[in-house]
Amino acid sequence: MAETKKLEDILAEQQKAISFYKKRLDEMYGENIKGEYRISGLRKEIKQKRNAFTLLSQLQRAFGQTTSVQEIFEATVTAMIQTLDVDRGFILSPTEEEACYSPVVWRGLERLSEEQITEFKNLSFKFSSDFEKDSNQHLLITGETQATELSLKISKALDLPFFVCTPIISEERCIGILLMGRLKEAGTAFPPFDNGDIETLRTISGLISSIVQNMRVGVLQEIDRLKTEFFANLSHEFRTPITLSMGAADGVLAGRYGVIENDAVIEQLQTIKRNQNRLLKLINQILELEKLESGKSNLKVQRIENINAFFERRLNQFGSITAKKGIQLIYRNEPALEEANIYFDPEKFDHMLVNLLSNSAKFTQKGEIRLEPFLTEKEYGLRLSDTGVGIKASQLPVIFDRFRQADGSESREYAGTGIGLAMVKQIVEIHGGKISVKSKFGAGTSFELVLPLGSAQFALSSVSNATYKETDSDETTQVIQDVFEGKGSLEDRQEVDLWNQALSQRLSPKKGTVLYVDDNKDLRAYVRDLLKNQFNVFLACDGSDGLEKAEKYKPDIILSDLMMPVMTGEQFLESIRSSVNLKDTPFVLLTAKAGMDSKILNLSKGADDYLNKPFSEPELRARIGNLITLRRQQQQIKSELLAAREIQRSLMPPLKQNLFGVQIDALYVPCAELSGDFFDTHSNSGWIYLYVADVTSHGTASAQVTYLIKSIFQDLLSSRNEAPDLASLAQDFSKRYQEFDLTYMVCLSLLRFHPKNQTLEFVGTGAPPLYLIRDKVLTALYPNAGPAIYGKSSKANHVFEPKVACLETGDRLCIFTDGCIEFPSGPRNAEFGDRKLKKLLTDAPIEGRTEWVLENLKKNLAGSSFPDDLTLITMTI
Repeated sequence: MAETKKLEDILAEQQKAISFYKKRLDEMYGENIKGEYRISGLRKEIKQKRNAFTLLSQLQRAFGQTTSVQEIFEATVTAMIQTLDVDRGFILSPTEEEACYSPVVWRGLERLSEEQITEFKNLSFKFSSDFEKDSNQHLLITGETQATELSLKISKALDLPFFVCTPIISEERCIGILLMGRLKEAGTAFPPFDNGDIETLRTISGLISSIVQNMRVGVLQEIDRLKTEFFANLSHEFRTPITLSMGAADGVLAGRYGVIENDAVIEQLQTIKRNQNRLLKLINQILELEKLESGKSNLKVQRIENINAFFERRLNQFGSITAKKGIQLIYRNEPALEEANIYFDPEKFDHMLVNLLSNSAKFTQKGEIRLEPFLTEKEYGLRLSDTGVGIKASQLPVIFDRFRQADGSESREYAGTGIGLAMVKQIVEIHGGKISVKSKFGAGTSFELVLPLGSAQFALSSVSNATYKETDSDETTQVIQDVFEGKGSLEDRQEVDLWNQALSQRLSPKKGTVLYVDDNKDLRAYVRDLLKNQFNVFLACDGSDGLEKAEKYKPDIILSDLMMPVMTGEQFLESIRSSVNLKDTPFVLLTAKAGMDSKILNLSKGADDYLNKPFSEPELRARIGNLITLRRQQQQIKSELLAAREIQRSLMPPLKQNLFGVQIDALYVPCAELSGDFFDTHSNSGWIYLYVADVTSHGTASAQVTYLIKSIFQDLLSSRNEAPDLASLAQDFSKRYQEFDLTYMVCLSLLRFHPKNQTLEFVGTGAPPLYLIRDKVLTALYPNAGPAIYGKSSKANHVFEPKVACLETGDRLCIFTDGCIEFPSGPRNAEFGDRKLKKLLTDAPIEGRTEWVLENLKKNLAGSSFPDDLTLITMTI
């Protein structure tokens, strides 16, 4: 027994050991499986990375041969299909609709027909606004992810159940969406998309973005280079004709061809020479800028002594100009500069400094201009600040760009090319320095130059052993006054006012009157002398001054420049067109801004003509003469129209009258032309007769028809001793009117009312119903319908059967023409309509009823005037 128990214990121990080792074996097997999973994941990740690196390498080679964004997209999708384990690849491009994208490039599809390709290109997928703004956004669709409306639409349209996509964002805008997908997910051969695939797509998107951005920068740089080269080449070509014309003018002025005794001829020659000289200086600036940017400009660097005197003299050269504006010039002397080791090219530095000071003097109207040098251990610099108009924050990044101006608006104070500050930056940089700007719009601007001390930054061949000394006799290479030549100033305004006052004393009533508005003194004098023999020519210095002069002199025509300070020509035009007294004055823009867009814009805003500078003198005189003649004819027609309208009003009865205790109030508003509406009242044998006629036209002819209608009714009513019944009266009127065989139709509301027994009879032909308002309830009274009345050719046989209604004390009867309901109303220009008129008439107060109705009709009008006549008669019983 003991041996048996001992054997059992041994077996139990062995079984326990077996269980222990089996458990450990299971644990080791589990850890081994986990290790295999980890190794498998690492292998997948390594494969993804290897594929991504291979793809990026392939793309970099491919992108080096591409010349367009489309080629980049095509190369990307092709490489994705070849390198990554995907079945299909797409790039979606933005459409005109916000956040919507359509396929533009695809690979992995079977050959599509032309019809299928068209359908494919017409697909559109709406992404969220966040998706197209953030490069970290993605859309991942696997067998485990939850589908969305967008993912279902993409899957169905592209026949792609599993896919991943990311945005391609370049320069803060989405230029496309990169998408790749698989037709199935199965085991390790076709694993689900994961974060590794997202990172691969993001890397590709980043590469595309970088390449596209560099491509655009390269294109812009090439455009800038070609633009500068073009202007430089063109400038070279200009020099010969300018030299010839200046030489010819100099020869004539010098008396080479005889003495000139006419002062006007001398003045014109001097104007030619002055403006040709300005043009030559501009061309020289363009050429110098081209040399600076291409590195062909040679420096002649010298050590500078008397440096404070050099800076202060440049500032004080603007004293004569700033003194007229009351601007204070301040220079802060820095004694330490005199011992500093300062080198620069005096000519180019002088040119740079004068350009900066010119800008400050131009754009500062009051306050001060301050020039402050400073010195550090290794650098020296200048700080130029002013209290001028300042620069808008949006313009600060581009003010040093070529052909860009800090104030690009048409109302900028001075014209320019945008070359000056570009040259300043180039000159500072070739001296090894930097320039920066700070500005607050409306409060002033501050430029700061920082340059290195010594001459180590210059080539040895550029440095001269000579020392430059500023002396009292030194003359600047720039003529400061040229910067401001011909621009408006206080003296110009005084000169203009003196001319206008003198012209007012000798004004010729036989001549047309022209107001010419331009901020350039030379142009004002030129156009004035060109026109003064044919017209009375008043002058103004800018749009604001022009508006004041236009109100004062009431010209027949206004001739204006477009780009002016204070108020532009466009703003001036808008002010004229909104003025009650001046809105009909012909307005001609005479401008150097020759673009078709500008021309169409200003013609659409009310300009009568648009002439480009340079202009033909005979053409200008002819156009002005034609517009003045046309305006005078229009004024005559307008005067005759007003007279005719007054005559027409005089033939109507009073707008307010009381007949036999019946109060009659009329609202009568003719449209811009002579009215085709007419009404009249008569009384006979205790009856009140009233008719409202609407002739289907406007103008003189329709007004004459209304006179005819009045005479017919007057004859029919006054020729009978007894009150005629309504049917025979309407019938007789129809026959009489048809005898004239006119093509003008008459819509007629004819009624008679007996105040004693309060009986109303009414007929109508083509007219709206009558409205009866009793105790705030409106009822429409419809006459027996009949066609409008017109000539014999109508062959209409009018049979009038009056309707009868009984009225009560306090009732209001409204008779109106269709102009009261057929006018544009509301933001969509829908017809005002019958329903709104009914409510208006029901709500109208007893006192001031017609005025209240008219005011509310005007409030509902979408426009400045009613397109048709309004006539509304109210009879209060």
